[in-house]
Amino acid sequence: MNLSTATVLLKEAVDFVSQLRSKFDDVCQTAESTAAKWSAATTFIDAHPDQETVFEELSNDCQLETPRDRFRVNFLPVVDTCIMQLQTRFEFLQNITGLFIFVSGAANDTV
Repeated sequence: MNLSTATVLLKEAVDFVSQLRSKFDDVCQTAESTAAKWSAATTFIDAHPDQETVFEELSNDCQLETPRDRFRVNFLPVVDTCIMQLQTRFEFLQNITGLFIFVSGAANDTV
């Protein structure tokens, strides 16, 4: 694999993970269908059902009622971190590819 191919593939990965952020329901459906094929549980488990809340922890704007909503709150920062890491690596790889474009261009001219 050459640098330009790796750059294209990394860009596709950035785009794919960026789309995951807005397609949470599709991701959940895919996960549930895969779990069903493997005969695994497809329900979200509430890890802390009887956890006491402190006054400062209460939010009047939004309360996460279901385990699925609480999972979404944890899922999105993970996706955001993946997007930022992939984007940074894509930019660095793009810079390196730009530095060595003369090598790949010369190799293509002789073939």
